[in-house]
Amino acid sequence: MVQSSIFALTVLFALIYACLILCIRRMHRTHYLFILNICINITTSCIYFALYFQLKFQRMSLAVCVIFDYCFSAASMQIPFAFVAFTVYRYCSIIYHMKGFFKTKQWIISCISIQWMSQLICPLARLTYYTVIKEKKNCFFLNLNENEFLFNRLALVDIGKRSIYIL
Repeated sequence: MVQSSIFALTVLFALIYACLILCIRRMHRTHYLFILNICINITTSCIYFALYFQLKFQRMSLAVCVIFDYCFSAASMQIPFAFVAFTVYRYCSIIYHMKGFFKTKQWIISCISIQWMSQLICPLARLTYYTVIKEKKNCFFLNLNENEFLFNRLALVDIGKRSIYIL
């Protein structure tokens, strides 16, 4: 109950701040676009985790479990990746202040687009684990005790490392 109310308050504050950025004309500056992107990432991440904590003890088919796990990884990466995109933008605009490209809207769109693409592509490596356990009919991590959950996560990391070495 407390967790849900914290998620709801976080989403509410992020949406209020996003609406202020969109409605107040003087806030239509480049760094506010990145803050708007951070607010959107906070909102989507909180909505996902609110659903996750409500549904994590439900039995699910393997297909739903794969989608759930992919979204878990993407939602975990959203907010840090948004800050990295803002940091890369600021770094390049300070270091390369004489270059015209780093002052354009194309550069802003590129930073935010690369952030969204990378946060949606990076969790794809986790899906290699599900090709190994196709014979299971239920979700493998939702109804396990803590030790089994940790062991499966470590095995997943090991498989992810092996797939990177193969590539």
